[in-house]
Amino acid sequence: MQLTQNRIDMLSKNLRNQRIKIELLDIYLKPIDSIEGVVIDGSLTANANSQIRRSGTMRIAIPINRGKNSFLDIVDGYVISPDGKIWIDKLLKIYVGIDNYFISPMETIWYKLGVFLINQPTMTYDSENYIISFDCVDQMIKFTGKRQGQLTGQTVIIPNVEYTYDSEDPTKIVSQQKIVTTDALRAVIQDIFNISKFTIYPISSTSSYYYLPYEIKVDVGSTCVNILSQFMDILSTWQAYFDLDGVFVIEPIPSGQNDVVYQLEKIQYNSIEQNYDFENVKNQIVVYGRLNSITYYTDNSSATNVIYDEVNSKLILKFDTLDINTLLIGATTIGFKSLNAYNPEFTTLEIYSGGSSVLSGSLKQFEGTTNSIDSDFLQPNEIYVLRVLDGTLNSSGDGYVDPTQTVTFEFYSKQQVAMTLVNDNLESPFYINNNIQGENYYAGLSYGLGDNYKLTLNNQNTLTELTNGTIITFMANQVNLENCTATIYQSNGNALIETGLPIVQNLFISGIRPPIVQNKLGADFTIYELKYDSINGYFILLGKHPYVITKVCNGGEYDNIYADQLAYERCLWELFNHSNMNDTINLDIIPNYLIDVNCRIPYDSNSANPQDVYRNAVFYVQETDPSNGNIQKFITRDGLVFFNVREETYDYYITKEITYPLGADNSAQRLNAIRIYDNDNLVGGIYDNI
Repeated sequence: MQLTQNRIDMLSKNLRNQRIKIELLDIYLKPIDSIEGVVIDGSLTANANSQIRRSGTMRIAIPINRGKNSFLDIVDGYVISPDGKIWIDKLLKIYVGIDNYFISPMETIWYKLGVFLINQPTMTYDSENYIISFDCVDQMIKFTGKRQGQLTGQTVIIPNVEYTYDSEDPTKIVSQQKIVTTDALRAVIQDIFNISKFTIYPISSTSSYYYLPYEIKVDVGSTCVNILSQFMDILSTWQAYFDLDGVFVIEPIPSGQNDVVYQLEKIQYNSIEQNYDFENVKNQIVVYGRLNSITYYTDNSSATNVIYDEVNSKLILKFDTLDINTLLIGATTIGFKSLNAYNPEFTTLEIYSGGSSVLSGSLKQFEGTTNSIDSDFLQPNEIYVLRVLDGTLNSSGDGYVDPTQTVTFEFYSKQQVAMTLVNDNLESPFYINNNIQGENYYAGLSYGLGDNYKLTLNNQNTLTELTNGTIITFMANQVNLENCTATIYQSNGNALIETGLPIVQNLFISGIRPPIVQNKLGADFTIYELKYDSINGYFILLGKHPYVITKVCNGGEYDNIYADQLAYERCLWELFNHSNMNDTINLDIIPNYLIDVNCRIPYDSNSANPQDVYRNAVFYVQETDPSNGNIQKFITRDGLVFFNVREETYDYYITKEITYPLGADNSAQRLNAIRIYDNDNLVGGIYDNI
């Protein structure tokens, strides 16, 4: 819909003459007729969280042509029949119009409300009136099985690898190519959904879901929506819907942070309701993904089977038996168990079988991404998975990789994909250590070598010396190998406060506190608390804070998370969504037909109404203090009396559900929106990529 000043201005006028226009479309969305009549009542609803985004009801009084003889002629085609205007293959494009009396000649400004199928129609006819009632549903219903969309014939398989076969021998595989997710989506939309008008937002080639990660399989009798749901599980922060013109759209869900603002004038508000959801708040997210299968697993009961060759940047894995002639691109996985913590800078993987080196290939991180959470270190006693990423196929045509040529392996994931993140932003009201009593200083992510953790306090800290009971929180960037110590710096990183303070257990045994044992601190972004004991000159490692509120994500759509990087990205998304109170507003307003779901709107949440100040009485503004809510002190001519005036300040919301009234009773429009938060105010700068 073209956004013009004229369209905007018309919606600010409270006195309106409103019209409804309905175009009749064929299955190709081409106009073929129109429906004329008076809408007695009805409404349409758009819901951003519903699979069928737009729906509603409508009752139309049809003009009766008294000059005709037969019933069919009288109602002029408004009958439920294949030859009539109301039938199963017809679609409706609905407009709301507002007459503009301020120009000559008068014109009607039209606003689109969407394209709908006619569902469950009813005819009512008597001597005075002919009324048609029906439900309006958008085209997504065609793919749910309610109207159509069930799959027939055979199981639908959407592969994630495309094979090229020899022209002379069609059973012989010549090459393999990973399939781009958007290409697979495009083929499904065209060939299975039979949608001709659609748009797909491009996926960055650096994204972890740029390529279709695994084969999608849907059984006979399932629906098209089942296929779409599996794609949307992969694109977990995306949406699929039909827009106002009936075009099928797949795109990222708007955050609203940088979108166009749709201004609502206060004079248009009828009522306002604000709601807060404390149950939504979660400041620790645990994601459990897929349990990855392993083709070959090394028996590492002895450390000689898993070797870290630091000099040559090589990971060496030894197997009793491994058939290198059965390697498949994207399918063959190799598992090993890490025996100790290590920071690998591996570029090469070398494989031994039966005591001999049988294969050496380059080693890359998952999908070329940099995963600072997991792939730059190995946790002890964890099972890790590598897979064949690329290679030259052998000449036999069986699809296997030729081990004598270049083979590339990928650092894939743990066998049990899992990730845990906590809200580590001190600015967030849900920072997990927010309620610690006493001194509390934050050091962020620690740095250093060995077991000496270098803790640099953040810029808000003014700590110059440790006193008894001082608490410092930090995150370990590596696990401790044995007994560990902490060195404390001021925020500039140069001014040393204390050095080499032992970190001991929060246990009291026979008058002493035992040192931290090996692997007590894990490099998994868990926040640890150190309490200074000035009498003994050491830090006590406290337990986790009791105000941690955890959300565990597992099963269902999370089973599609097959790599740690994907689990990390989902953790970010979940943490962002749950680091707020999910606060919403419900507005009853004079209908505004420019606003759709996922639009950004401002709302003045300032409960302190501005005090009246007569502008002609103002002598000058003495001061403005933005840090104090823009309190302005006005000096007036009458006795230099000060008036405190609070300027309007806006919070921004993104609309999620909107009802558009269509009847002649001038009902209010119901609008539900959720508050938009700044990422940095929720979970910290590290989460800017969501």
